[in-house]
Amino acid sequence: MIDMKFPLFLLLIGCCSIAFAQKEKRHLAQVDLNGKYGFIDVSGREVVPLIYDDAGSWGNNLVPVNIGKYSPEYKAPMVVSVDPGLAKDKDAEKHGDQYQDIVIKKAEKGKWGFCNASGVLVIPVQFTNAAFFSEGLAAVEVDGKWGFIDMKGKIAVRPVYDTVGYFSQGMAVVAKDGNYGYINLKGTEVIKLQYVNAEAFEGGYARVSEKYTSAINNKKKYRQVAEFKRRGGH
Repeated sequence: MIDMKFPLFLLLIGCCSIAFAQKEKRHLAQVDLNGKYGFIDVSGREVVPLIYDDAGSWGNNLVPVNIGKYSPEYKAPMVVSVDPGLAKDKDAEKHGDQYQDIVIKKAEKGKWGFCNASGVLVIPVQFTNAAFFSEGLAAVEVDGKWGFIDMKGKIAVRPVYDTVGYFSQGMAVVAKDGNYGYINLKGTEVIKLQYVNAEAFEGGYARVSEKYTSAINNKKKYRQVAEFKRRGGH
């Protein structure tokens, strides 16, 4: 008899996103069961329990997890077509019991916290939204604004931004009122918020987009420049 457990397990690993917990050099796969998320190791052992309503990506040996998130699944109601000109009272009575009220539970965002590679919730769920850790800091949303926390869950950069990126080479993209710039690991705005778009630093450079007025039709247009090199000390 063929043991189906092993092929099914390989299929599960292949279909799930693989998360790498850096410090412990462990490969973990995100899995879900009955709408609950968790992580297993390569032996199939459940490491992060399947109790969460959503989960993010690993970074610095931590992963964002959510409790309370709910996305309603819409199911189309059954529709019975009746020709009013041909319908009789008995037909109405016959089809009447096929109609029912539809109650749809509203979507919930839940709250986010962080779990380590041993399955321990080390930063309690408390944030409206959260991203992965990078260079020791993770972006979190509090009261509609974004900032950063350290690996102990303490606020490192106050949540005052409309959107943020992740830290790369000691710099992270931040934005207010549609203007993008960069902060360092201390939260200092080292490159003024002045661009219409900005990307993470790679190899010492970052690509940004600026607005300019066309000399041809005097209309506002956008162009990309990659002129900013990460300066020493930032």
